[in-house]
Amino acid sequence: MLGTVNQLQSISDLGTIVSSILLACLGILGIVLGVRWLEGVKRSPTSCLVFWAAQIPVLSSPNASYAFFCGADFNLDILLGQWGTTFTGPQLGITFIAQLDKASPTPFFGLNMVALAATLFFFRSRNQDTLEHFKSEEPQTCGRQSDEA
Repeated sequence: MLGTVNQLQSISDLGTIVSSILLACLGILGIVLGVRWLEGVKRSPTSCLVFWAAQIPVLSSPNASYAFFCGADFNLDILLGQWGTTFTGPQLGITFIAQLDKASPTPFFGLNMVALAATLFFFRSRNQDTLEHFKSEEPQTCGRQSDEA
């Protein structure tokens, strides 16, 4: 415990500590959602869909920027200033960037292809779960059934 306190005192930037904790929480959230999906929890495909959909867009302009990935990242970037496309090499880890007035001078818009594929997978999984739910319900009849015996 004393060693942890000494390490925290040696870190002068509180923002670094807070951002590290938030990134760890995002990583844990991703793991929990994945485990819940593997366990077959009813609403987990929808939760995973939202979690991965938030990772699809990557954008930057001189005024603002946004990027979020948790797990894997493989971007297709469209450079708006030079009108070109680039692929950003695959990355593993966790990144969250949301900035105002400190963004890149070269505006671009990107798509995280890994997140796009995962979102499509969970969208399809969610739709299959919904379809199976409706197929498993017994048809309801209107009125009283007569007993014939």
